[in-house]
Amino acid sequence: MAPQNNHQDPPKKDSNKKAASSPGEEYLKALGRRRSSRSHRIFSDQNFYAIPEVAERLKITEELVRELIRRGELHAYRIGKAYRITDDDIDAFLESCSTGHERP
Repeated sequence: MAPQNNHQDPPKKDSNKKAASSPGEEYLKALGRRRSSRSHRIFSDQNFYAIPEVAERLKITEELVRELIRRGELHAYRIGKAYRITDDDIDAFLESCSTGHERP
């Protein structure tokens, strides 16, 4: 006689279905929005530098960095009272300073 199995196996998950979303995700969908995933973030691969770090990197004074930001020559993001500059912003500034001579 075969032993009887009185407990039920848990229902099998359908691997084709998407994972259940969180209540917050459902709320955002109802509003017509969605959370940004890591791949959709604009600055996911950027480093942000403060003015002293940029000044040290470019071998100029902090006041000159502030002046370049005020003049619009160096793009920066203002967060509260602090400025942050990305790698791309520094690279763009350095390109704009190029004399145009080709390097060998």
